[in-house]
Amino acid sequence: MARRWSVLFGLALVALVALVAVPTQAAIEPPPGLHYAWIQMQYVEIHNIDGVEQAFHADFYMKSTWAADNVGNFSVGDVLKSETVNDKIWTPQLDFINAREEVTRLVDEPFAFVDAPDFTPTYPDPSNPGQRLPYTKLDSEIWVTEDQRYQCDFTTPLNMRAFPFDRQFMEFLIESYWEVDTLQIIFAEQDKINYLLPTDMPDIVGWGWIQNGYRAMTQDYPYNGGQYHRLVIRTLLERQPDYYLTKIVSGSMLLVYMCVWVFSLAVDEADRMMGTLSSFLGLVTFLFVASGDTPKVPYQTRLDVFMNFSFICVAVMLFIHGGLYYWREVDVETWLEERHAGRFTGHGDDEAIARASVVDIGKMPGHGRPGSGSRIMPNPVADVGGKSADIEMAPSSPSLVAGRVYINEPRVDPPRTHGDPFVNPMDYWYLRKSPRKNFEWGRWWRGLHLTRKWDAIVIPVMFIVYSVGTAIILGRAVDSEILGDDWVHSNQ
Repeated sequence: MARRWSVLFGLALVALVALVAVPTQAAIEPPPGLHYAWIQMQYVEIHNIDGVEQAFHADFYMKSTWAADNVGNFSVGDVLKSETVNDKIWTPQLDFINAREEVTRLVDEPFAFVDAPDFTPTYPDPSNPGQRLPYTKLDSEIWVTEDQRYQCDFTTPLNMRAFPFDRQFMEFLIESYWEVDTLQIIFAEQDKINYLLPTDMPDIVGWGWIQNGYRAMTQDYPYNGGQYHRLVIRTLLERQPDYYLTKIVSGSMLLVYMCVWVFSLAVDEADRMMGTLSSFLGLVTFLFVASGDTPKVPYQTRLDVFMNFSFICVAVMLFIHGGLYYWREVDVETWLEERHAGRFTGHGDDEAIARASVVDIGKMPGHGRPGSGSRIMPNPVADVGGKSADIEMAPSSPSLVAGRVYINEPRVDPPRTHGDPFVNPMDYWYLRKSPRKNFEWGRWWRGLHLTRKWDAIVIPVMFIVYSVGTAIILGRAVDSEILGDDWVHSNQ
């Protein structure tokens, strides 16, 4: 009894192994000779173009047409489901080589038998490259079509160095289970490549269409020594950079320009350093924003170069601010001593002039309070003969404000105005109401401290350097990717 059970157990084990090892559906072998499968393709949508994953998502229709022996005695109009076709008729068994995952098929009964295809079937002429010959099926054959809708993520090589001004190819690599001496894949009707993108297709967000194209080639696989026919279908898209220019580039440029204008503040103002540091932090914020919308690739894109250039310019200005501030601090005492001795403006002893002017002001009728020591007085000639005078006075002499030099300070012996005897030109600064009459470039430049002269130089220089550098980085020519002559293609 035990021996009988052992025999039964062994037979069951053999049956189980055979069931697992042998597929339930075996593909039907094609008849001897070379066969052809014609491809027709139309996009529904392309989106999620990912520069990091080097991939994109595609939703499209593809119809495959071929002639096969009618071993099942099918009639025109019959349809088959995908799971029952392999053991009933020969199929080209096409596959997408660059699919990242299992391709989703949305049609349950894609296989149909037709009287004739909806195109003129032709195949390449072996003796005349580039030419095609008409194809005629045998009487024992029947036309079979597989009309299926596919959805999947596909890998494609993306070069992001010119980002956001780049062009990219979206590729579909189609191969067959059968080797090249058994099956060749042909794009049906060359002129229909124009319709890969239908007129009612949704816009590819952020991209513009440039070209469609395809090319047939032979792919070698050394691991098994096989050669397989491959059809490569390409669509060339161009990125629309408006989002990145308006949201990242323009904001970064404004921050740098505002940082340049900080040089208009006085050297000893702490706001100069703080303003520059604030601009630097603002650029860091823009960098975080840009990092979420830019590809994370191991090389520098054009936008990365622009952001780094902006950081460098702000850092350089920060160093200049620190250098000028240090220069002013170590030089200010010497400068004030020279000014007090009359070597800088020729005014002489400022303190003596101040004491004399206070006395004079106190004696002037209607101006100030005698004995108050007030140094602020209204314009003594504000109203001469019922008419407004053409000069105004500043409330205090610039020579008495430590560490400051003002534009167009009066000379040692300025011309008298309206014959006023009470105004001491050493203590009060006259400003004509018309800057055009009063302003002189030479006097303005000579009256600036050396650090302020550096400020006057740095402002236009940094504006020019940053503007030219940005134009070179973002405006230089982009390598225009196009389909070569070995591709059958249509242009925009």
